[in-house]
Amino acid sequence: TDSGAGTDSGAGTDSDAGTDTDAGTSTDAGTGTDAGTDPDAGTGDDPLSPLYDDNFVAIKPSIPADQRQPLTIDNAKPFRATSAYGDVLKTCYQAAEENSCNFGVLPMIGQITSTPDINSIMDRVVVTHDWMGTRFEQILSSYSKEELSLFRGVTVIYIGSSINGINYLANKASLLIGPSVLWLTSDEKAAIQVSSNLDRNARFNSRDELQFTFITRQLFNNIKLDEKSDQNERDFVAMYFRFTNQLYKRLAFAIEGIDPATYSTQLSQLSENTPGDQFKLSSGLFAQQLHNDMTLTNNDSFLYDLVDVYYNNVLATDVQKIDTAANVGLQFSMEGKVNFFSYTTDLSDAQQLFASGMLLYKHGITTDSLFIEGRDVVYNANIAFGERNRLASPLVAARAKFVMQSILGSSSELDQFFESEMGESVLITPGTWWRDYAATTDGTP
Repeated sequence: TDSGAGTDSGAGTDSDAGTDTDAGTSTDAGTGTDAGTDPDAGTGDDPLSPLYDDNFVAIKPSIPADQRQPLTIDNAKPFRATSAYGDVLKTCYQAAEENSCNFGVLPMIGQITSTPDINSIMDRVVVTHDWMGTRFEQILSSYSKEELSLFRGVTVIYIGSSINGINYLANKASLLIGPSVLWLTSDEKAAIQVSSNLDRNARFNSRDELQFTFITRQLFNNIKLDEKSDQNERDFVAMYFRFTNQLYKRLAFAIEGIDPATYSTQLSQLSENTPGDQFKLSSGLFAQQLHNDMTLTNNDSFLYDLVDVYYNNVLATDVQKIDTAANVGLQFSMEGKVNFFSYTTDLSDAQQLFASGMLLYKHGITTDSLFIEGRDVVYNANIAFGERNRLASPLVAARAKFVMQSILGSSSELDQFFESEMGESVLITPGTWWRDYAATTDGTP
């Protein structure tokens, strides 16, 4: 295990929408050079275009034999040998919480520049495998300036075999990325360190006593993004959007937790402070404000208790055991959550809204939310409640706008998106077979 793992305050387990399962965990949760990327790339009007251009080629470096296996933190190194912080990145990542590096040793990116670019971000990367840094850099090359600015609350980015999914450690302002969200080939997949104590079925057996299944899908041009994580080859575009979805959630937590004055205060005045100090100074801004706004949030919903059964393995009551998918879906439809997992915590609510909002705003990815009858989801099961492009539902949109403005700031572009560019939400007729719905999004017969 990594000594740098620390305490994860970034809500690292979530539904990570886009899967046809309801497990609710984020299991899938080259060379160390510039990899030919332009530090100013990804700042045009259409950040998606590079991924769909006929000339786009995903970088798939040849993997040396000694890197076709999991490697430990002992093998890790700065991805860029020329990084100004190369001597301290690994040490600061591994430091115990009580010995966290202060800003005089390793400041956050946003304390050095108000406009993070690819170079300033890649200078903070430590990897166990060179290809991971190369892949991460190519992903960054398609991001807009707004997306790159989300990294301002980061000190070090550790990409290593032992990490599962993407997480953010508040006490060190460290972003952790695992190969499970980056790999494209079987040689790259071999770098994943498989956990020996993760039993997904056992973690969620309480939900099997319920009468419904929640499913969410992410669609581009009405086609489900399918990462095929159980195979040995993966499409770059599907991997990219699944990665970006998780990244938005983790970096939203970083923006939520850090006192905004941290970035405008002279670094010399905070040189003895640590990331943990700045989180302690923060009042937990927009997630709590969203929770407290009764025009946007119903805090008396029975779904808060039901979600504990579904995602936290709390034993179901007799009433919960007989509650129907139609009743649960009806309640969900009247409230402003984009995802059933959003009921777990105020932070998760804000993270889900931000990620779904950014995927639609920046990439045209829509989110479908459905409640299916029963726990054995087969193609002849009925949809009790379903909504395509859930984010565009009026109350969900209002809540997403609040969160996105809190993180990105107000802009005419964001206003225009919410006024005229979201598209429409469409309710799926109750009783529709799952088979019929699925056929319209992934070609399933």
